[in-house]
Amino acid sequence: MISQAKTSVVPIADLGDMLSADITKFVTNSRAIATTTQQFIL
Repeated sequence: MISQAKTSVVPIADLGDMLSADITKFVTNSRAIATTTQQFIL
């Protein structure tokens, strides 16, 4: 049981890292889009 729990925890941690990386990419992309649109408007 303990070994199964350990193996199931690792992919969840990897998923969390992937999700946080995706969120960071999304935030940077939206910021870049916002700055470019502001430049176009100005």
